[in-house]
Amino acid sequence: MTSFEQAVRFNPESLLAGNKDEILKWVHGEGSSIYVRWIPVELLPDNSKPVHLHAANILFGRYGKIDRVEYAPKYGANGKVSGHMMFVHYEFWWLPLELPQKIAESYPQSLEFAWGTLNRQYTLNLCINKTPIKKVEYNPSQLTDMFERLNKRVMTELADMRKICDELKTENQNLRDELQRAVYK
Repeated sequence: MTSFEQAVRFNPESLLAGNKDEILKWVHGEGSSIYVRWIPVELLPDNSKPVHLHAANILFGRYGKIDRVEYAPKYGANGKVSGHMMFVHYEFWWLPLELPQKIAESYPQSLEFAWGTLNRQYTLNLCINKTPIKKVEYNPSQLTDMFERLNKRVMTELADMRKICDELKTENQNLRDELQRAVYK
């Protein structure tokens, strides 16, 4: 990456370290990303449609060239899924920079963004994504290697669990036998 590209590319670590000037790079540079704390099911991808026709891509594509949109389950205090979060990664913003400027002005808070369908209105909370995950492309041999390592680890863990289950069955049977002997003494 050239020094010019570094000068205009958002650096989340710098923002987390307290460098407020980094917000300007987020607005005016490349590689910006939005974090949406919660999304309604209407914004989840519809796999029967091409990616560019997913509701989130249409909604957020108005503001810039989208690199990708990622979804993650949101867990409640009870450990159960209570909805989804969304991350919109941009290559760059379209002019005028109205939305990214509003998000930047609200930092470190979120920007309340009204969105709705014909039947319901929602308020989405948009934030600067301070921990964007870079897009990684793997070649087939790398994927094969990762799969083999994962398979080996799963098989090892499965063998360990089977061993523990067998030991617990043996221990349980021994306790039953002892109880049986104690009752019939």
